[in-house]
Amino acid sequence: EAALTAKRPPEEPDGSNSFTFFHNHPAGMLLVDERGKIVKANHQALKQLGYTAHHELTTLSIAELLHPEDIEAQPVISLHDLTEGRTMTLERRYQCKDGRFVPVRVHLSIFADDAMLVVFEDISMRRNTEEALRKANEALDVVFRSANAAIFGLDGQSRVTFWNPAAEKLFGWNHEIAGKPYPAVPPESLSA
Repeated sequence: EAALTAKRPPEEPDGSNSFTFFHNHPAGMLLVDERGKIVKANHQALKQLGYTAHHELTTLSIAELLHPEDIEAQPVISLHDLTEGRTMTLERRYQCKDGRFVPVRVHLSIFADDAMLVVFEDISMRRNTEEALRKANEALDVVFRSANAAIFGLDGQSRVTFWNPAAEKLFGWNHEIAGKPYPAVPPESLSA
């Protein structure tokens, strides 16, 4: 029994384990008061934003973390902007201790009458992946449009879904071919 007691997580004065949940959560978490001041930050928030000590973040307001363009696009959300039971999710850029900004997905909710819970996660990897995918699609589009060979796609019912300029030129296709059966497929095989 003594071993179990020694391993029990620290409790708040009211006997809850919310302290452990807050500090050990895998996402960054901030507790913000009604004036917008950060009053608590968990370990992950410190890590993601490059801070080493809790007091470094708790001297800031939530507005001081935000990129100026994000504030212009959508003003700082305060505790008073959230109604009971309502949460908000948005993407922002938070400033790290070293001055760089990281894109984050932020979930806001009322924590108590006088506090807002800000849960955030770094979405840099997702943004980088989206940008790489966009560039790859642009490159494929250039190849598709400039290829001298006819390129086209068919759906499961052998209907034309897309085609390139070379296919238009070779087959004489225009916008009317979209959704129509590919002319080279015999009509009897379409019903099979």
